[in-house]
Amino acid sequence: MKEEFVRHETYINSLIKYGMTCTNRAQLYSAISIIQNVTNSHPKKTLTEEQKKYIELARLAKEYIPEDHVYDQTEYVKKRTFHLVEHDLLSLLVHVSKVAKVSENIRECIARILMTVAEDTKYRGLMVARGAHLPLLDIANNGRSEVMNIAAQSLAKIAVTSDPRLVFPGQQSVELVKPFIRLLDAQHELQIFESLLALTNLSAESEEVRKKILYEDGVSKIAYLQTDDCELIQRAATECLCNLLYEPEIFSMYVQETGTRFQDILLWLFLCGLFFLYKIL
Repeated sequence: MKEEFVRHETYINSLIKYGMTCTNRAQLYSAISIIQNVTNSHPKKTLTEEQKKYIELARLAKEYIPEDHVYDQTEYVKKRTFHLVEHDLLSLLVHVSKVAKVSENIRECIARILMTVAEDTKYRGLMVARGAHLPLLDIANNGRSEVMNIAAQSLAKIAVTSDPRLVFPGQQSVELVKPFIRLLDAQHELQIFESLLALTNLSAESEEVRKKILYEDGVSKIAYLQTDDCELIQRAATECLCNLLYEPEIFSMYVQETGTRFQDILLWLFLCGLFFLYKIL
């Protein structure tokens, strides 16, 4: 059904046009839900290790295990998403986000759909050009915790591959700090990693951003992630801290004997040693 929908230009154009003119929240939710379903932007269930083992045992026992439809695989989802983006999906989502008294459910749908679009790097510039990063910025700072994190991760993806001075000028870059710092406490490693990369980009360009990271207790959280089990997160956290050292107050925390992070220099030396051994071996 999803594949059939995107093959018919009339269906897509009618849906986009309807969404651009509709002001009824219930009807808007129905229209946006169709797009969410077509792009497979619905919540994904994360299986625990115990559940994964149970599924493997069930397969060995030849029990029926529900699996995703072949047309829900990444290859097909990307094609459908591309088709909708080509038909001005982004302008529709930006418009709907501006409609008065948009419900939390609609905001969640918008965040999830934009997250799907942002997964592909080639759409991120277009998202900025269409202003799709602005509703994400609003959602990332207001709403339910899970939805705020989805919006924050989408913004992180954009911030990683774009020049923050152009995409998030002035105060906008400062407003991103709090959602990104909050994302450092997420359960998923990818969210943490992308948040660190985004903070690295932002902190390299703005003194205000570096001060905001310090104010939001970001330094201690980033420093803690230097000891994470994931090597990519360790490196991203260290790179981010290197940029933060351009802030005099943060620099003093590390280089003065009375500084709160003076002992962390030993950790930095230890990490340098690990890298050196890795190169030798």
